[in-house]
Formats: sequence, C-alpha cells, structure tokens
Amino acid sequence: MNMRNRFARMAAVVWLIVFCGAFFEQLLFGSTVGHSGVSSASKALNSLAYIPVYLCTIILFIQSLTDKRNRVVYRDYLPFLFFAGYSIISSMWALDGQGSIVDSTQLLITTIGCLGLGCMLSAEVLGRTFVRVLIFLMIVSIFYVYAIPSIGRMHGVSFSGLTGMAQGVFSHKNRYAEVASFGIIFAIGVETTVRRFERVLLILLAGFSMVISGSAAKGSSLFFTLALFVVWRLFRSSAAGRVGWFLLLIYVLIFAGVLSQIALPVVTDFLGKDDTLSGRTEIWSHARSLIQLRPFFGYGAASVWGSAIGQIPGVAEYRPPHSHNLYLEMMLRYGGVGMALIIWCIFSIIRQLVQSKGRSIAHDLLFLTFIVTIIRSPFDVTLFRDNQISYGLLILLFVSSSKASMLWRLNERENALIARHPIKEGI
Repeated sequence: MNMRNRFARMAAVVWLIVFCGAFFEQLLFGSTVGHSGVSSASKALNSLAYIPVYLCTIILFIQSLTDKRNRVVYRDYLPFLFFAGYSIISSMWALDGQGSIVDSTQLLITTIGCLGLGCMLSAEVLGRTFVRVLIFLMIVSIFYVYAIPSIGRMHGVSFSGLTGMAQGVFSHKNRYAEVASFGIIFAIGVETTVRRFERVLLILLAGFSMVISGSAAKGSSLFFTLALFVVWRLFRSSAAGRVGWFLLLIYVLIFAGVLSQIALPVVTDFLGKDDTLSGRTEIWSHARSLIQLRPFFGYGAASVWGSAIGQIPGVAEYRPPHSHNLYLEMMLRYGGVGMALIIWCIFSIIRQLVQSKGRSIAHDLLFLTFIVTIIRSPFDVTLFRDNQISYGLLILLFVSSSKASMLWRLNERENALIARHPIKEGI
C-alpha cells in the first residue's frame, strides 16, 4: 500500500469518528436535546475538532485532481457543489449572517472533502474501513451504557423524557441509533469484501444498540429500507426495472402520505408517540407560517431557531434545533431556489442508481443509505446540513458509485477495442 492510500484510509477512519460525533461531542456536550444549555466555548471546541479532518480531505481532493479520469465524477457531482455554493451566497440575506457563514462554510468544505475522499478510495476499501470502525464504536458504546451509565446514558433534561436512555459514546440517543443503523447497512452492503465474522458481529452489535437506544423512528426506517432493498434486487437487472422501481416508490410514498393523514392515530400508537409526534406537528405548523414570509430565498443556513421568531408559541421550555422535517427546514433555510437545487441533487442520485448496473458494493451502499435517509426525512433533518454524518456518507457513497460506473464504462470500452482489434500472437 503506497503512502497516498495509507493516508486516505487513515483520513477515512478519523472522518467517520469525528463526523458521527463519537467521544468528543459527548465530552463537551454531555447529554443534549437540541443545543439548549450548550456553551459557546464547547461549540467552538467541537468545531475545531473538524479542522484536521477538513484539511486531510481537502488534501485528498487536490490529489484527486491529478487523475483525469475523475472529470466524469466531478461532472456528476456538480449539483452538490452548486448547492453548497448557493448556501454560501445565501448568507448575504440571512437572518443570522454570522451563523450562516459558519454553517455554509462547513457545508462547502464537507462537500468538497467528501468528493476528495470518495475519489481516492474505492467503495470496497471504504466499506472494510468503516465496518471495523463501526464495530469498535458499537463495542465501546455498549460498554459505556452498562459499565459507565453516568456518561453512557442520557441525563440532565427531565422534561424531554429521555433521561436514562442509552446514548453510548454519543451526546444523544438518536445519534447512537443513527450510527447503529449505518452499521447494519454497511454490514449488509459490503458482502464478500469483508469477512463474514466481522459482518455478523457488526449486525449483532448494531442491532442490540438500536434496541437499547429506543429509537422507534430509526428502527422503522431501517426495517422498511431493508425490505425495499430485497425488492430492488429483483428489479435492478435492467434499466427499465430500475426506473419502474423508483416510479413505484414515488407512488407508494404519495399514497402513504395521504393515508398517514387518515391513519395518524394508528401510526403514532405503533411508534409509541403522542398525537403531535413528540411535538413535531407544532414545530411543522410554526415552520410553515415562517416559510410564507420568505418563500423564495429563505432565512439562511443558520435557519431561524436561534432567533426570536424561532420560539414556538406555547412551548416556552424547548427551542428545537431544526424543523424535524427535511423539506420544511430546507425551505426555511434556502427557500424555493435552494429546494430546486436539492431536488436536482436527489434526482442525480436516482439517475446514478438507474444508470448503473446496480450490482456493485458502491451502488448497494448508495441505495441503502439514500433510501434510509429519505424515509427518515419527513421526521428528521440529517441531509444537506453542514457536517452531518448522514449527508457526508450519502455524498461520499455517491462519489464512490459514480467512480465505479466510470471505471466500468472504461473497461467496457477497452474490451470493445480489444474485440475489434485483437492482439495477434507472434510465432
């Protein structure tokens, strides 16, 4: 292994640990609900932890520029770069200009850095690296929960009802469940490139972690994603089948959205939530009223929740960190213009999955990560946000998938040339 590849693998290890918020965020924040009660100094120190990762991934991006074959990947990646650039520009009219500059700069660096990391490492190498890091995080998290409950379980905010829930090495039980769900996704997606023992071990550890973290939403989204993946494997053998699968998914999502309005009591009872989905419906109502005031350009990357207009009437003790709905939050931040760019990004991912053969590790991991985040998107905001692990993984795997497709097309051309002009053996 040359120095460049060794450096890229080390960067991938550090990237995953830092971006999922393991250890350091917990040390600084303890147990958090939103960002209430977290000091500015702690936030600043946490931001500093990302700087070495940003530098490493930007170095990898610069190194990737030397390979002319990556130009196809850069072209596929343009929607994400345009979105990140628009996020920077939106700081000009943002409600919180300083906060928006910080958040949008982090978003841009994350977007560029993931491009570099994805270009320098194949999906097979990323898969093996991430599986081993996730096994480590799950083992230590379970140890924290049962051996050191003072830091392994949530505490401090009694009104939230989360006190005592398992948070592992993270600052929130939802982040613990999120990382555990990615553990199962990677264990399933890497297939033959990782030893069966490691894959089974990660599934058992991550599955147990999801159970003790008590996140019904993330557990449900993972279950439906795996079910959809089984169906996808039946359809993906042809381009028509892949297109048909996505059209069927869109129809099902629309039908489910209409049905959910009728069957909300049944859904909330199944998830163990109240009729407001733990206050989400009140947050959504407030967000919609604010969107109507700035429908085209939004309030900037820092959103509205730290300002006076972010206070929800009748909920004085809790200020949400975001809308708990991806589409409402993106409309709040970037308006209709930003949402158009986000839709472009989403359709670029769908196009990548439709055009690919759909049978490589890169495409499987991209499919699983994309679907699980899309299913969660009406209830959470993890995509298109600065240094969120879900956004980082999705665009990192998009790059890996694009690179795998590019290499496959190059191999097909070479094989076609050889078939047309076979090499004659000498006598």
